[in-house]
Amino acid sequence: MDEISSFTHKIIDAHLSPEIGLKVEDYLWRGDAVGATHLLRYYFACNVLNARKPDRVIDIGCGDGYGSFLLASTNPHIEVVGADHNENAILNAKFKYNLSNLIFSIGDIRRWDFGMFDCVVSFDTLEHVNHRDIMMMQIVNHLNDNGFLLLSTPCVKTEQSRFRPKWIYHKIEYSKNELYDFLSRYFRKVNIPEDGSMIFSIEVKKVNRRYHYRMNPVLCEKPIKIAGVF
Repeated sequence: MDEISSFTHKIIDAHLSPEIGLKVEDYLWRGDAVGATHLLRYYFACNVLNARKPDRVIDIGCGDGYGSFLLASTNPHIEVVGADHNENAILNAKFKYNLSNLIFSIGDIRRWDFGMFDCVVSFDTLEHVNHRDIMMMQIVNHLNDNGFLLLSTPCVKTEQSRFRPKWIYHKIEYSKNELYDFLSRYFRKVNIPEDGSMIFSIEVKKVNRRYHYRMNPVLCEKPIKIAGVF
């Protein structure tokens, strides 16, 4: 098991594990931009879920489960499933976080045996997957017709995507335009921070310069179903 330690968080098998609780302010006060931005994304998702009130949500690539816990604890009316392929991460999540509306499940998002959902949350997962087209097909075909996707993935400043990222766990880091094009194949409406519909990117730019938060986070609506495939 690979582990990278920080004074307020750990990176274990490529997923972040908060060490000082789930308040963004605590990480900002200690200068931990990585920890703060990981939490901020879930705070954003909590607000979206509270406004839209879906019945069933899945957090794919949930890691040790802190984000799934935030989604479930701030929206007790929603059933939340935290899913990850890493058995150790799921075991740790079950040990740390317990709520009546929260379930943790081991599984491969490319095969998908989790059922149907009103919302899929996918924060910093896409860049870790080899067969990203299969992942997206599984997402859209397991979203209800009015379902939506909340997604983030690190983007590069250049016009072309980076196929050999410095972080060993990343398979790709998209450019803004290529990420938009990719997502538009699977959703008829892609809401981006740059169009003024979301203020999250403005907040996060003050916190973390490592990731270029163009197109992040993205709210994708109106999934394009692949008829006859599933």
